[in-house]
Amino acid sequence: MDALESRVDAHNEILSKTQATLSTVVDRLNGLETDYTTITQTNKAMLREFQMGIKEDLYLLTQEVLNNRTFVEQKFWNIQAEMDEVRTEWASYHNNRTVNFGAITSTNAIQIPKLSTFNGNRDAMEVENLIFGLEQYF
Repeated sequence: MDALESRVDAHNEILSKTQATLSTVVDRLNGLETDYTTITQTNKAMLREFQMGIKEDLYLLTQEVLNNRTFVEQKFWNIQAEMDEVRTEWASYHNNRTVNFGAITSTNAIQIPKLSTFNGNRDAMEVENLIFGLEQYF
């Protein structure tokens, strides 16, 4: 009977150690769950803050692009107006045969090409063609 009691005592001791180990594991898991919750909340807060920053930066960038587009379009319209004015002045000089620019007045008509207008498209090739056309005047 002593052998049986010693075996029961040994099993009780093993059971006690197992329960202690299991209790430690449960405590660690609870700590991990708390840490996981804290990390998740922190990550969500960081993502929200990052998202707000990105939205603000994108809005500012969009506004800057629109302002630059408006500026460039206005410059193109100013250049177009100046070219029309020069074309009108040249036509008035050309039509007035009494104007003498020096020794000989030529009756040959000088052809001034009409500048193509910028129609607002965001096509790089169209802008390049417009700039090339402007370069032909200078």
